[in-house]
Amino acid sequence: MKKTNLFAVLALAATPAFLHAQTTNFSDPVGYVTTTIAASTASGVAKITPFSPVMLEAPSVVGATSGSISAVTSNTITIGSAGWTTNALSAGQAYLQLTSGNQNGLILRVVSNTADTATVDSVGLDLSTTGIAANDTFNLVVGETLLSFFGAGSATPTENVVLGGTSSQFSSRAVDFVVALDTTRQLRTYYFDTTANQWRRSGSSSDQGNIPIPPFSGLLYYRLANTPITLSQSGSVPTRPLRYIIPASGSVFLGRFFPQDGSLASYGLTNLPGWNNTSQAGVTTTLADKFVTVDSTGQVRPFYSNGTNWLRSGSSSAQNATAIPAGGAGYTIRTGSGAPQILTIPLPYTL
Repeated sequence: MKKTNLFAVLALAATPAFLHAQTTNFSDPVGYVTTTIAASTASGVAKITPFSPVMLEAPSVVGATSGSISAVTSNTITIGSAGWTTNALSAGQAYLQLTSGNQNGLILRVVSNTADTATVDSVGLDLSTTGIAANDTFNLVVGETLLSFFGAGSATPTENVVLGGTSSQFSSRAVDFVVALDTTRQLRTYYFDTTANQWRRSGSSSDQGNIPIPPFSGLLYYRLANTPITLSQSGSVPTRPLRYIIPASGSVFLGRFFPQDGSLASYGLTNLPGWNNTSQAGVTTTLADKFVTVDSTGQVRPFYSNGTNWLRSGSSSAQNATAIPAGGAGYTIRTGSGAPQILTIPLPYTL
């Protein structure tokens, strides 16, 4: 299910235990989080758990895993004398985390690399316009894939094993499945095909096990098995703000990331320039930007803003306090246009 040096599955209820120690290449405090994907309680009815990574770990790569930036372009970051093996960072699911400067806390997925330059997924944002500069510092952190996160499924799962099955069983929603973003930021549904012995998605016969699960992102897990998935995650505790790149249109998953519960309002999404809310002329509930997550009843709901409060269809009550627990997640649905923006979420605790 989980390699010991990678992230574990996170769920709605997380119990953090902070330890004052160090891991390789990190000087931040480290700890662990024990989390559970709840079992289905009724045959054929999925239990939905949103989750995201909370801890950080350094990848095992040849070359620099921390240091200073020497140059930045629209979607590349150069590290002088980094000594990397070509494309080893992208193959190893490495992410570049800025640890100082104007974008301290921004985490970027490495899509390819040379010996000293990482090309990153900037979600269409020109990084050279963001204030990232020479001498800003960085760490490399490791991410997950569907396969490394969940492992292989089984048609007869026990605790901690994905319930897999055939494509027809997936079509009838008789197996576990996850909703995640692919590399083009399209929302997709994935399951483990026990006939092909690989992760698949609807409409594709190719192996989807390498779909990346970024450390700042998340998933919705639909559990059909009647046993839970309980795992522990260890790593470095986040000690700086988290910065996301949020596209002006389409979707992106946002994980809670920090090992502490938060709320819908704590994301600060409505502070983004161009976030459409229903107080604006011509913006209906249909056209308003939304954040989709699981509410207190276990239902997946889209939430929107009226400029003052978060609301949802079917209720006139403010939804600002809707919980986004440690290891929780949701995704945006935006209807605007223009360049992506960087969302900053302050560190919610003092270490």
